[in-house]
Amino acid sequence: MKLKMSLISLVCGIGMLFAAESKNIEITQPYTYTTRADSNMVGVFMHIKNLSSKPIRLLSGESERSKTFEIHKVEGEGKDKKMIAIKELEIKPKESLELKPGGLHLMLIDLKSPLKKGEKVDVTLHFDNKEKITLEVPVQERKQDSSRGAHKR
Repeated sequence: MKLKMSLISLVCGIGMLFAAESKNIEITQPYTYTTRADSNMVGVFMHIKNLSSKPIRLLSGESERSKTFEIHKVEGEGKDKKMIAIKELEIKPKESLELKPGGLHLMLIDLKSPLKKGEKVDVTLHFDNKEKITLEVPVQERKQDSSRGAHKR
């Protein structure tokens, strides 16, 4: 019986690593990438779903692993592609927003230490409806062809 309860607790805990939900917001598939010792920033990606009947805005965030948190979008094409910090992200009622490489994403800047595969980074998101959601973001190995794009610091 103890083993069965332990397994149920473990499975439920693993599920929470990959999803966070409040009354009005559901966050799934969060992830970030490993960083090199000389890299001071990393993107954070996820799906955010607005479960309410009103628009919700992501206003800010934070992580103990970085000094700065920014919301970014990508503009331009090819060599003219650049990342731009924006003030907020709006999620329309009953819709989802995908934060992904090369598109809308979150940035942890001035990392306090490199991120290693298998770690989990706590990230807290602040929304305009006063909701605050903290999630554990798994660190994945960066793909060989993955680049920093237009991020330069």
